[in-house]
Amino acid sequence: MEKKDIINAIIDHYYNGNKAQFAARLGIMPQTVNTWISRNTFDIDRVFAKCKDISAEWLLSGNGPMLRTETIPKNNQTTGDIENSNVVGSNVNGNGINISVASSDLIDVIKKQQEQISDLIRLINNMENITKMYRLSKEMTKSYEQSQEWLKPYEQFQEQPEKNSNK
Repeated sequence: MEKKDIINAIIDHYYNGNKAQFAARLGIMPQTVNTWISRNTFDIDRVFAKCKDISAEWLLSGNGPMLRTETIPKNNQTTGDIENSNVVGSNVNGNGINISVASSDLIDVIKKQQEQISDLIRLINNMENITKMYRLSKEMTKSYEQSQEWLKPYEQFQEQPEKNSNK
């Protein structure tokens, strides 16, 4: 599933297709939502923070159910000790997080994120190099302009004998 499909599914689910309401909920301009869709990308952190019950796995990969199926304990609840119990994927009293994601799926998501991080690092390095080259070209331009200023008296001196010989 592409990122634009994920965003459209969220907009349809939470806001009946109303992009302006979705943008307002996220605290962004409606044009930003359109840009995300056209560029096939979006701010995952912002969407995850603002869309209640959205599945992190689905948001990252498009796999699995769109909404979380696990329950998160409330502040007043205790989660119990699962270290010494035979309960797997939940806490002893059943009020904790129910783990329903296969570890291989998580590994795939982590690998994709690592690839994205590597790509971002390459982009940052390229931008740093471009910035260095830009600064260097500005310095070279400034040096050239200074050298032209320094040459003006010499050029004027060279022109004077020609004026004198024409008289």
